[in-house]
Amino acid sequence: MPGETSFIKPTIPEKPNPRGEERELEQVKLLEIKERIKRLKQEIQELEDGQNRVAILEQAPEAEMVDIERLIATNTSPEEMGEIEAGLPSSQSPLEAIKTETIKALNDKTTILAKERKRNRALERTGRKMRRVFLSLLAVSNFVISTSFSFPKSAEAITYDNIRVENLEDWERIKLYQDDINKLDNINIINKANENSDEAYIVVDKSVGFAHLYRGDSLISTYEIGTGEKIGDEQTKTIVEDGRVYWNQGNKQTGAGIYTINKKGTFEGATSFTMLNERGIEVPTAFHRIPEERVKFFNNQNVADNRMSNGCLNFQARSLDDLARQKGIKRGTKVYILPDDPHNKFQIVDGKLRFISNQQNVNKTIKPYEAKPIILKAEGANDRGKEFLQTIAKNKKRLMSLYPTVTNDVYNQLTKIAYGIFGQESSFGTYGGLRGQTGRIADRLGEKLDKNVSAGVTQIRITSVNPKIKEIFGIKKTEDLFDIKKSSIVTMSLLLDIYTTNIPDIQKSNYQNLVPFYYNNPSGFKKNIEANKKMRSVYVQRVKNYSKRVHIYLAR
Repeated sequence: MPGETSFIKPTIPEKPNPRGEERELEQVKLLEIKERIKRLKQEIQELEDGQNRVAILEQAPEAEMVDIERLIATNTSPEEMGEIEAGLPSSQSPLEAIKTETIKALNDKTTILAKERKRNRALERTGRKMRRVFLSLLAVSNFVISTSFSFPKSAEAITYDNIRVENLEDWERIKLYQDDINKLDNINIINKANENSDEAYIVVDKSVGFAHLYRGDSLISTYEIGTGEKIGDEQTKTIVEDGRVYWNQGNKQTGAGIYTINKKGTFEGATSFTMLNERGIEVPTAFHRIPEERVKFFNNQNVADNRMSNGCLNFQARSLDDLARQKGIKRGTKVYILPDDPHNKFQIVDGKLRFISNQQNVNKTIKPYEAKPIILKAEGANDRGKEFLQTIAKNKKRLMSLYPTVTNDVYNQLTKIAYGIFGQESSFGTYGGLRGQTGRIADRLGEKLDKNVSAGVTQIRITSVNPKIKEIFGIKKTEDLFDIKKSSIVTMSLLLDIYTTNIPDIQKSNYQNLVPFYYNNPSGFKKNIEANKKMRSVYVQRVKNYSKRVHIYLAR
């Protein structure tokens, strides 16, 4: 009305509602999940209804014989091909796109496809359909394999069944006894290694300035000696130029390790002996009479004074003459010089005494390990498991020759880990439930398409296989990894590679945990090593649980 004031209600802007936005996102996610569940239910129903096409039945039961292109052509109509092609770049063929999409569908563990990617819905539908086709093929294949028409036993499985172990020695029992000995001090370990021998041997203890003569584990005599002026275990080093010896330029250490007496002679009117190191090289460390100016350091109750020489073992003349008269002191007599560094140690490995050190210039034992034949048995092993175990037992000598730093004990333990991985990755060659069977088909399809897939009963990529192993055992392509014997060889070689190359020396004592961890997660291993973190893994625990099924016996 004229003359009246008109009031207009102002518009008040709405406040943002974060909780409302969160609800909308949750609803979107829920719809996506429901869509995925619906799709999975449809696939399961189709499998249960047995909607297997004639083309599938014609190619069962051997999944290895599948003609992928024919299978795609048989199960994809011209209209579907046209619709797929319309959504592809001109450079990509529909057939190759379907192959790639099929692999993606077989390996799909996600709940929803990425929104930011442009979708070719016809291609996705076809990929899912081909997934069902392959799973149906797998169902037929598994049916045939599980009937009386299953494949005959391999020669390895038959051999496995015929081997009896009742009267054989249990390796793990022997290993436990050996481990108990190696917990002793160096002198007792040396005595244990020689207890059943009548040969004389000498133990030099630098820390107290004595040399002990033993026969078996019985002490015969003890002599006071002088040793290198400087503490350390490096092999004795002297500098000789133009016929002159420059003592002060040497290291003045008495090298630790295992030596043998070489030549008997005389020095300053008393008996002397030279020695050879483990490589058979004569070393500057000799047994000889103490020089006159050092005599004052003997018999004074001060052990520090026994550190007096340039590296040789100084004896009093009467001690050397007595030693020379003892039964069994001759060329070849063993001399064990104890280490100053506690990280250097005598150990019984594979039943033999060795001197172990990570230091470069130490007289450590370097002889390659001689492979000892073993027999492997596993609780409840199926035929594929028997073939797997028999192959890695039979090829122990060949494999150990390629890894000379690997002991019998390490190889034996790695066979257990290999079987544990075999159980974890493929349920001992059966591939377990639907997920495992889907993975097997995905591997086969990837191999046919020449993809670098993880394949076989232990899921290894052909690119991870040591070139020497490929050459010696005739393993050339991914298809070979589906052969149980070749797969077992590759598995063992990969574990040996990890042990020798990837596990730091300082952590090798923990290899039973670190090797399977690296096998499953190399990048995670490297990160944890760099960060000095403790490695925990459900995968490793499962592998170790499976590995407990394996028992190892020493073959005769």
